[in-house]
Amino acid sequence: MKRKILYLSFIFFLAFGYSQNISVEESEMSLYAGMTSAYKSSSYPAVVEYSVRLEKQFPHSEFLTEAGLYRGECYFYLGQYFESLESLKSVLAQKNISYEEKLKSLYFCARCNYELERNKQALQYFNEAAILYNENKSESNSEQKKIYYSSLVYSALLFQMDEDYKTAASLYETSLQNGKYLTQKEFETLLTELFECYKKTKSIKNSEKLYSFTEKNQDKISLLTYVKSSFTVAEAYEELNDWVKAYKIYKKLLQLQELSAVNHAMQKACELSESHYNVIREDPGAILAGMEDKFQDNKPLLSEFWTRLAISAFWEGDYKKAANYFTKASGADEEKKYAAVISLYLSVMDEASPVKHLNEYVSQNPVKEENEFYFEYKAAYARAYAFEKDWDKCIENANVIIENFSNEKISKNVFYQTLYFASAAFFEKEKYFRAETLLKNYCPVVLSSSNNLSQREKSFYYSSNILLAKTYAMQKKYAQAQSVYENIDSSFFTDSDRLEYAKVLFYNNQIDLCLKQTLRLKSQESNQLSGLCFFNRADYTNAKKYLQKYIESKSLLDKSYAQFYYAWSLLKLQDKNAFDKFKAFLDSYPEHQMYYKACMLASQSALLLSDFEGAQKYAQRAVEISNDAAKKQESVILLSNVYVDSNETLKALDLLLPYTKEESAFGMQSNFSVAQLYASLNEINKSDEYYKNVELKYPKEALADEACYRRGEIFYTAQDYEEAIKRFERYQKKFPDGKYNEAARFYDADCYSLKGNSERAIVGYKALLQINEKSSFAFNARKNIVELYERIGNYQEALNQLNELIKLFPEESKKEGLSSKVDELKNLTSGLDPEYIKLKKAYEDLNGLASKEGRDAGTDLVLFMSENSYPQNEILTLANDLFELQSKKQNVSNEAANAAKTSYIVARINRQSDLKNESAKMFLESAKYARQCGNHLLAQQALYGAMESYISEGFKMDGDATYGKLHQWYPDCEFDISAKDLLNRSK
Repeated sequence: MKRKILYLSFIFFLAFGYSQNISVEESEMSLYAGMTSAYKSSSYPAVVEYSVRLEKQFPHSEFLTEAGLYRGECYFYLGQYFESLESLKSVLAQKNISYEEKLKSLYFCARCNYELERNKQALQYFNEAAILYNENKSESNSEQKKIYYSSLVYSALLFQMDEDYKTAASLYETSLQNGKYLTQKEFETLLTELFECYKKTKSIKNSEKLYSFTEKNQDKISLLTYVKSSFTVAEAYEELNDWVKAYKIYKKLLQLQELSAVNHAMQKACELSESHYNVIREDPGAILAGMEDKFQDNKPLLSEFWTRLAISAFWEGDYKKAANYFTKASGADEEKKYAAVISLYLSVMDEASPVKHLNEYVSQNPVKEENEFYFEYKAAYARAYAFEKDWDKCIENANVIIENFSNEKISKNVFYQTLYFASAAFFEKEKYFRAETLLKNYCPVVLSSSNNLSQREKSFYYSSNILLAKTYAMQKKYAQAQSVYENIDSSFFTDSDRLEYAKVLFYNNQIDLCLKQTLRLKSQESNQLSGLCFFNRADYTNAKKYLQKYIESKSLLDKSYAQFYYAWSLLKLQDKNAFDKFKAFLDSYPEHQMYYKACMLASQSALLLSDFEGAQKYAQRAVEISNDAAKKQESVILLSNVYVDSNETLKALDLLLPYTKEESAFGMQSNFSVAQLYASLNEINKSDEYYKNVELKYPKEALADEACYRRGEIFYTAQDYEEAIKRFERYQKKFPDGKYNEAARFYDADCYSLKGNSERAIVGYKALLQINEKSSFAFNARKNIVELYERIGNYQEALNQLNELIKLFPEESKKEGLSSKVDELKNLTSGLDPEYIKLKKAYEDLNGLASKEGRDAGTDLVLFMSENSYPQNEILTLANDLFELQSKKQNVSNEAANAAKTSYIVARINRQSDLKNESAKMFLESAKYARQCGNHLLAQQALYGAMESYISEGFKMDGDATYGKLHQWYPDCEFDISAKDLLNRSK
C-alpha cells in the first residue's frame, strides 16, 4: 500500500509540476473547464490541482461544491482516504448542495471509511446514501442507481463481517435483481458472498436458485467466480448431509479445463464416494478411470490419486481392489515418487504373516523418520502386531501415529484404524481407561451415527463401538456402555456381543431390555441372566425355570448365585422346598457374599414349614455374623419377629430392650418395635412410653412421625378417647404435613363423636375434607357428618351432605344402601320458610343471574339465607356467582352496592371455613365497593374483617397495611378502635 501511495504521489507531483505552467491569469471558467476535462480523462492529480487553484483564486465561485466533490472522489481513487474525507465532509456542510452531489459525497465517504476499516462509520454513510436515494427515487438517473446498488453491496459486506448473514443476504438479493447497475467486480463479489451467506444460514433452497442463475449466466462471470460459487454450494450440501447433490456438483466441475479446480473437485468427489458409497453408489476408482485421458499430461497427479484410492481400499480391508489400484498407480508413477509406499502396502497384503513380510520390505527399503511414508510404515507395523497379538509392540508403533495426530501426512483411515488397534491392545492389557481415552477423544467416528456410513465403513464403526462399550463396562461405567451399545445396529451383534450388552443392561437395571436380549440367545449363561431378570420383575415362576436350567447345565462357570436366587424364587412362590435349598447353599458356600442374606431368607423359609426352631437357628446365626449396624438391626428385628410368630413375645422383648438404650437408628427401631410388642400385650402405657422415646429422641426421622401417630392410635383402640384426642391433636400440631395427618384428623374427630361432642366432630371431619377431599377417609368422614347432623336435628344439612356423599361415592353408597336414607331425611325435614320461597321465586322470575333485576333479587335472597342458617355451600355458591357478574366492568357502576354485600358474604363464609387469605381478599373487595356506593358502615366492617383475617393467617404486614387504610378513612370509629386493640394483642 505504501508503494502504491508513493507512486500515486509521484504522479500527483508530476501533475503539479505541469500545472505550474498554467497561467496565473486563468479565469474561473478556464480552471473549471480544465478540472472537468481532467476528470473525464481520469487525470486525478490534475483534477486535485485544478480544484485547489479554483478554490484559492475564486473563493466565492459557484463551482466550489462541484470542485470539492471532484477533489474528494479523486483523492479516493488515489488512495488518499483521509484527504478525501476532509474534502467530502466540506461538501456535505454546504447549504446549497444538490441531491446528486450529496448522494455522491455520502457514497465516497462511506467507501473511504470502508477502506480504512472503520466499519461502523462506513455503514452509517451507506445507510444515509440509501435513505437519500429512496427519498428521491423518482428523480434518480442511471448514475445514481449505480451508487445506490453499490451501497447495498458494500453494506451487505459489512453486515456479513458482523456475522449478520440474514440481513446481508437480503441486501445482496436486492442488488442482484438490479445487477446491470453494478460493476463486474461488484457483481461477482455479490454472487460469491451471497452463496456464503446462504451457506451460513443453511438456506439451501436459495442456494439452489442462485446456483441455477449462475449456471445460466456463466458467460457473464469469470471462471474463478463460477468455480468458487460451485464449491460453496457443494460444501453447503455436505453440511446438510446431502451427499448426492454435493457429489454431482463436484463431478460437473471435473469437465472444466482449469486443472487446479479439477484437482480439488476430484479430491472432493473421491472423498464423498469413499465415505458415502451407500448413497452415491459410484466407486471413486470408476470416477478416476473415466478421467485418465484428462490426466495424461499430468501423470504425477494421476499416480497420486490412484495411490490415495489404493491406500483407502487397503484400510477398508478390500485388498483385491487395493492391489488393482496400486498397479494403476505404479503404471502412472513415471517418476517413481510413490514406489516405496506401493511396495510397503503390497508387502502386508498377505495376512498370514504380516510382520514377516513387513520385515522383508524394510530390509530392502529402509524407512527412516524423515521419509514421507514413515507414518504409513509405523501404522502397518501396529496393525501387523495387532493381528499377531503382540500388544506391547502394537502400542509402541501405534504411539508414533497417536503422538502426531495433527500431521497432515496421516490420512483419516490410517489414523482411526491405528487408534483402534492401539485401543484393542490397551484393552487386552487391562488398561481400560487408556483404551477409552483413545477411542472417545481421538476417534470421533466411533461415537458418530452409522446412518450415513457405507457398508464397508460400518464394520469399523461397529468394532470400535463394541470395544468402547466394553472398556466402559470393565470400568463399571454401565450407563455410558449402554449409550454406546444403543447406537449400534443390533443386527451386527454376535451372540457374545449380545450377552455383554445384556449384562450392561442388567447392571443399569434395564431389566425388560436385558430380557429382550437374553431370550434371543440359547447359551447356558443367558439362562442365568434371564432367570435373574425374571426375578427382578417378580416373575418368580420363570425365574425358577431359567435358573434351574442353568444349575442343571454342564457349565463350568460359578453357579452359586443361580442357586441362591433359585432358592429365593421358591420362597417367593411359597414353595416349602425353599428351606432345603437355602440350607444346601449355606452348607456349600460358608464364605459366600450372600451368606448373611441366605441366613435371613432361610429363617423366613423355615416359618413356611412352621419350623420355629429352624427359623430361630438361622435368624440367630444372622445376628451373630452381622458385620454392620444395618445388618444387625435387620437380623435382630427378624429374630424378634420369629419369637413373636412362635408366641414368645417376652423373648422378643428381652432381645430388643437392650438396644433401646442405643442412640442410633438401630436404637430408634428397637424402641419402635418394643412399643409395638407392648401394644400387642395390651400394656398401653409402656407402649406409649417407647413410642414417645422415638418421637422425642429422633424428631427428624421418618419413624418419629409414625410413632407420634401410634401414641394416639393405641389409646383409641383402648377406648381412652380423652388421651387419644390429646395425642392426635399433638400429632397434627407437630407433623402438619405428616404421613398420618389425615388418619389423625379422622380419628381425632371420631373420638369427639364417640364422646358425644357432635359439633366438634363435624368441624374435625370437615377440616379433613378441606385438606383433601379425595382422602381415603373421605367416604367415612362424610357418612359420619350425615349421621352427626341427624343426631343434632339439622335434617336439612344432613340431607344436603347425604346427597353430596351419594354423588361423590355412588358405588360405596349403593353398597351401604344410603339411597333409602334420602327419603328418611326428607320426611324429617320441616317445611321451607315462606320468605325464602318468595325471594327465590322473585329471583327465578327475573331470569336469575342473566339480568340486573334478577341479580338484585338474588342479593336479597342470599342475604336472607346467610341470616337464617341455610346451608353454607348454597349460600357461598350463589354469592360467588352474583359477585362475579356484579363486579364486571360493564355492570359495576350500577351494581356496586350489591357487589359490596355479596362479596362480604363470601368473605365471611371463607373466614368461617378457615380460608383466611381468600377471606381477606374478598373483605377488601367488599370495602372497595361499599366505599364506592357510600355504605361506610359496611366498608368499616369489611376492612376490619380483612385485617383480622390477615393477622390470623400470620400475614402481619398485610394486616398492618389494611389497618392503615381503616384508620385513615374512618379514624376513631368502633371498628378502628377494635382493630387497634387486635393489633396490640397480636404483637
